[in-house]
Amino acid sequence: MATITAQGVGSNLDVDGIVTKLMAIERQPLTAINKKEASYQAKISAYGNLKSSLSSFQSSLSGLASFSSFQVVKATPGDSNVLTASATTAAVAGSYTVEVQQLAVAQKLATAGQAALNTAIGTGTLTFEFGTVGDDGATPRVLGADGKYTGASFMPGADAPKTVTIDAGHNTLEGVRDAINEAAIGVRASIINDGSGTPYRLVLSGEGTGSTNSMRISGGDAGLQALLGHNPDDDAGQGLSETVTAQDARLKVDGLQVVKNSNSISDIISGVTLNLAKVGSSTLSVAKDTSSVKSAVTGFAKAYNDLQATFKELSSYSAGQASGVLFGDTALLTVQRNLRTALATPIPHLTGAYKNLSQVGITIGRDGNMSVDEGKLQKAIADNFTDVGLLFAAGGKASDPQIAFAGSSSKTKPGVYEVSVSTLPASGTNAGGLIGGAVASGAGARLSGASGTNMEGLSVQVNGGSTGARGTVSFSHGYAFQLKELITGLVGEKGVVSSRTGGLQTSIADLGKQRISLDRKLEMTEKRYRAQFAALDTLMGRMSQTSSFLTQQLANLSNMSNS
Repeated sequence: MATITAQGVGSNLDVDGIVTKLMAIERQPLTAINKKEASYQAKISAYGNLKSSLSSFQSSLSGLASFSSFQVVKATPGDSNVLTASATTAAVAGSYTVEVQQLAVAQKLATAGQAALNTAIGTGTLTFEFGTVGDDGATPRVLGADGKYTGASFMPGADAPKTVTIDAGHNTLEGVRDAINEAAIGVRASIINDGSGTPYRLVLSGEGTGSTNSMRISGGDAGLQALLGHNPDDDAGQGLSETVTAQDARLKVDGLQVVKNSNSISDIISGVTLNLAKVGSSTLSVAKDTSSVKSAVTGFAKAYNDLQATFKELSSYSAGQASGVLFGDTALLTVQRNLRTALATPIPHLTGAYKNLSQVGITIGRDGNMSVDEGKLQKAIADNFTDVGLLFAAGGKASDPQIAFAGSSSKTKPGVYEVSVSTLPASGTNAGGLIGGAVASGAGARLSGASGTNMEGLSVQVNGGSTGARGTVSFSHGYAFQLKELITGLVGEKGVVSSRTGGLQTSIADLGKQRISLDRKLEMTEKRYRAQFAALDTLMGRMSQTSSFLTQQLANLSNMSNS
């Protein structure tokens, strides 16, 4: 702000000091604006802290709000060096003994050695067939030390032959390698230097394991055929040497012999995929994955207590005065009230064994903190794992043991819906029937609720039984799901926290406008004060000069009279 300085021009009047003190009084409204803005900023920061804590609490609910978390099945091998395993929700709990006798292996073939990498070989179209090398029925099949068969036959598999074109730009050993790899036919080519006089050998490795993935190669001109032609049916027509023989995986599961063409096997134990790693024996345990749920419940309680600590910090009151920025704040009180109400309100349409959190060991003390009785929680999980899921997640349960809840969507409304089956699922026939009195769509064994109804997205699986009325399926929103949805509303764009923050930001913007207006007014006021006091100073100076002149004149008259 520009100033006009005129200190005591004629009377030694302290114009600057007087104006400074007067302006301090004039600036008091500006101080009030700054103080109010600081309080608004503090509240915005507090709301940010509240929103962050609510979001952290919401994140802790993710593992509990989804019913699929309570359907996870874990497959655990006794010796993970022998095999690893994974399971889907279709897996049935149990234990197995697995003996890996032989791993599935892909075939490898190597060409005769070449003196140089860039020597022209030949051109044409190579045809690759995949099948099984067996006996020719006349003489025993033998793989000689040179990697060539005698007495063998080749039986092509069901897959169509694959072709690779070797043009003039790829007619060298390196070119053939690149052409095969670029064709992506399920064969990888590489070049190995064996250190001999003709050291460069092209090695072809099948990408598919198992005895049905041996190769037969034909086609191309004479040069290409001489190097890469390979027909196990023809003792003299094998241009490549077999360095690794294709073989199947062989294993026993609970004493039953199994032969598969891959080391990843998903059709032995229902819902379980085995990944074989080496020859050996191992046990395999298939069970519900309860450890992740226990961990999620513990994380839920900790996040809830962290949220309570934030509430106390923001609304604290001590020594007879409020010390928390949001003490008595309506937005904070609304958040606290809504959370307490959600945890205390019974869940509509819940049909599981548990109706409240205390039944599974989760309680809230007088201090507002949540505690978990791990023993009680473990027993509840062991006794009724699915029902624990219903207490927390959005899920369902059918009254008929041969009807299973299979899924829901965001459009599915809580309720109890009658299920009627008109067509049982069979090979090539989808299930048919009604859910909630409306025609359901069938896909395999699944029936899904009709679009535009409360049952939309709700699906059940028909595992057997008869046609006709099949009881009911109950669908409910558990505590974790409800809390997650509640927090989304509280911190969302139209939620109470965002609305309050937006209101404060608008108020701060208004204060900014008031400050600009007041600054302009203060500048004009200071100019006026300085002009006024400068004029007064000048006037007082002149009066002082007049007084001095009159005093001098009177003194002169007195002297004249005395003389």
